[in-house]
Amino acid sequence: MRSIFNYSFIVILFVICNIASSEKLRKDAIKVHFICHSHCDAGWLNTFEEYYGMYVNNVLTGTTKQLKENKNRKFVWSEIGYLDRWWKVASQELRDDFTTFVKNGQIELINGGWVQNDEACPTVDAVIRHLTDGHKFIIEHFGEEYLPTSGWQIDPFGHSTLTATVQAQMGYKHVILDRIHFEAKNQLKKDADLQFMWRGSQALGPKSDILAHVLDDFYIAPYPFHFEFPMGKPNEENVREMNKLAYNRRPYFKSPHILLPLGGDFNYRNAPLWYRNLDPMVETMTKDYADGRSNVTVAYSTLKEFFEETKQWHQENQVAFNYYSNDFFPYADKEKSYWTGYYTTRPELKGLTRSIGSKLRSAEIFSSYQTKQDFSGTIQDASYNCSILQHHDAITGTAREPVVRDYSVRLRYAETQLNGVLQSAMSNFAAELLQMNLQLQAIPDYPETEYLALSKSDTFKTLMIANSLSWQRDDIYTVRIKYNLPENTLLDQSAPLKVCPFSVAEDTSANLIKGDCSLRKEKRLDVNQVVEYIQIDFPVSIPAMGLRSYFISWSNPKVLSKMNMVYETSAVKYNTISNRDYSYTFSTLGYLQSITELSTGLKTNVSHKIIEYTDDGGSYMFLSNQPPKEQVGAMTIQYYPGSFKRDLILTNSSMVVSLSILNTNDITLNKRLHYEYAVKGIDNLQQMVRFQTSLNTTHMYSDNGLELQKRSVAADINQPQNSLYPSISIAMVQDEHSLVTFGCVGDRSKAAGSMHNGELEFALHRSLTKDDSKGLDVPARDNSWIRVKSHCQLGHGSRVMRSIRADALKLDHPLRGYYVSGINSTSQTAKFSGLNRALPENIHVLSMEKVSDQMYKIRLHNIWEYGSPTQVDIKNLFHFRASGNSLHIIKEYNLNNQVSYTANDDIHTQYIHTNTTILKKDQQYISSVPSRYTPILSPNVISLHPLEIKSFSIKIEN
Repeated sequence: MRSIFNYSFIVILFVICNIASSEKLRKDAIKVHFICHSHCDAGWLNTFEEYYGMYVNNVLTGTTKQLKENKNRKFVWSEIGYLDRWWKVASQELRDDFTTFVKNGQIELINGGWVQNDEACPTVDAVIRHLTDGHKFIIEHFGEEYLPTSGWQIDPFGHSTLTATVQAQMGYKHVILDRIHFEAKNQLKKDADLQFMWRGSQALGPKSDILAHVLDDFYIAPYPFHFEFPMGKPNEENVREMNKLAYNRRPYFKSPHILLPLGGDFNYRNAPLWYRNLDPMVETMTKDYADGRSNVTVAYSTLKEFFEETKQWHQENQVAFNYYSNDFFPYADKEKSYWTGYYTTRPELKGLTRSIGSKLRSAEIFSSYQTKQDFSGTIQDASYNCSILQHHDAITGTAREPVVRDYSVRLRYAETQLNGVLQSAMSNFAAELLQMNLQLQAIPDYPETEYLALSKSDTFKTLMIANSLSWQRDDIYTVRIKYNLPENTLLDQSAPLKVCPFSVAEDTSANLIKGDCSLRKEKRLDVNQVVEYIQIDFPVSIPAMGLRSYFISWSNPKVLSKMNMVYETSAVKYNTISNRDYSYTFSTLGYLQSITELSTGLKTNVSHKIIEYTDDGGSYMFLSNQPPKEQVGAMTIQYYPGSFKRDLILTNSSMVVSLSILNTNDITLNKRLHYEYAVKGIDNLQQMVRFQTSLNTTHMYSDNGLELQKRSVAADINQPQNSLYPSISIAMVQDEHSLVTFGCVGDRSKAAGSMHNGELEFALHRSLTKDDSKGLDVPARDNSWIRVKSHCQLGHGSRVMRSIRADALKLDHPLRGYYVSGINSTSQTAKFSGLNRALPENIHVLSMEKVSDQMYKIRLHNIWEYGSPTQVDIKNLFHFRASGNSLHIIKEYNLNNQVSYTANDDIHTQYIHTNTTILKKDQQYISSVPSRYTPILSPNVISLHPLEIKSFSIKIEN
């Protein structure tokens, strides 16, 4: 009987608590919002599957059961990848209960991504994709009304403005941040500025605004409220400590609402213990507040409730939030503890993630042009594995070695799936649209080197080159061929080649293509051998979002070859290499020294160096207390002065540096310096590339995957780790007066910085023999051989800014080759473009997804950072069927391509903000252009502001 009375009393108290939670607070009162959570890494010390079996299953099952016992208990969940994994095996009763709790508000889905992504390494495509993968699950199982309105980025090691930009355009109103520089966090606490209006992009203006909340301490529950294990403290003591915490933290915020994370890594495995300790505290403190004995009340809460009550207080009291428009890099948790190493750690994994993400986009696009097979399931499966790699201990390289191997296995599995999709899809639409029965085999690319084999019996080999980008690609394409000379050849195998044994044609053998041909002896340090092959370099023109066939055959001795024989030399004549537009000078070691633009005669010193920092850090931290040493050892020089492509190759015992300079009629090709670095990780060193220019610079720029961020030149060259920043793709310096700009794009994320006026440097590789005591507990020793590609250019700022993002996309999404069978004659040619007309040079098809044979979802992206809006007419733009079919926009979405585009303007109509910036406390002009809501107004024409991404579906009208 007594137990029944106690149970009834508890129920009454919880009803009181629930009522009190929605009442207006008394003056001088404080409300602590209990946010019960479990931070579940998608791999770190253990793999994704190991963590699921060890912890996550228990967390989700146990918490669901505990919420069923008491309707006032609440919980928030972030990682949808783990929820999907649990959903597949959980009982129907558990799934039903979980669904009930989502819909009645006991469980709030926050962040909503497949993982909690890192913010220094993923591309904008990858961030959008993993969030979309999570949103699809939420919509399918609960409904779009339960999509998150709050981000939860509590563990990434620094915060990017890209987070604000993307989440704001996915319907989020708020975001929780945590790891910012310790001095900045202390200042924000002192100024009561832990909540502020965060603008992600100056170009996108209000579209990128979101209310940010920085945790005042950390995401792990503070002592003595960490109840994963028995704490042994009576409720009275817990209540006293909670009151003390509330009063101590109240000065950090303008409002009396305090968010308290209660949880930690894989917490709530013992969910009953948590709630048995929290329930009495909630009961006691709620009753004490209701009776007037205390000015502190607490409640189980969600982020939605916390922000609603915070917003209400700010509105009623007319208290404004201050403003911020920068990012939070680099992150330091204490003095001399800068987390700038992970920008570069495990570069092979970073490169592989980028490469296979590109194939994922290509597979979606090319599979959309055929109707024979449905590849959506295979593509979605590959997408899940790519999304897991965006986790903040995955692409960062900050997991243990077995976990890194598991990530690589996932990526390779996804690559196999995507190669299969691409091969089948292109064969299918060749049959449908080109009336050709073809079978394609993908040519391996990153990180392998592919050698085409031609035997004596081969008349010719057909090569299909595919271009997934939305612009025609004119370029110089390279094929490496291992061969045995046919018996009927006139070439002497014992003498130097005087005539190229191969020809390239685009249709018939009589229509030969001019190109370069050279016999190469390449020292492959990764396999410790010299590889001999013939390299042919020839111009190609590949249609936008399309493909084209080329034929490689044995040269006919009776027909004059159009291939120019190129012979190796060990010296660059007069230390100068030139093309039609530029002249480049080199040191005796073979490194670039200067660039001269021939049309103006303007010469700029650009000294290329390989430098090495001693590195006493670990996976997360880069730690060096002295300037770097320049790699000055003797290099073996090989130079191939081709007509279309000049190759300079420098080799020593630990590195190969290759530079290609093109010579075409296109200045956009001629301006690029195509660098490739074959480099091995050396213990306790961070190897970097440095360009010392004669430009007068006080800043450098690196990008967040969407736009450039302005960075200061280093204040202390003896502490280089303090002045390194993440570069997703781009790093550049610009003269303050002339605006002449030198910039480089890279094929993976890395650290970049500027230690002196005029300098630009970026990282290649690092290997550590020490741990940095940040939780991994083992050093990230990485002696792998990798190949890193970087394209650099010099030009006026406006010209560089108009082309550098497109250059980055061309490096991310290279021309990809396929061997073709099914073409029996060189008179059978294949050529296809997915576009019926050219798109503007600044409009990029970010993604294209087939919904049905008549409907497609598309994201278009204006890649320029400034300028007027660009108009795109989509009528008859895409070549899905025969030309002439009409295309109409039928629906516009937010960035997740799932939910209708809405104003989502609560951020401006319900939150007041000032022009005062946090931290610096200066006044900043805050643009109101473009407006937050700019819907598509025409069924055929789209207007895109600079950097804007528009998501919409189109329908084919026959």
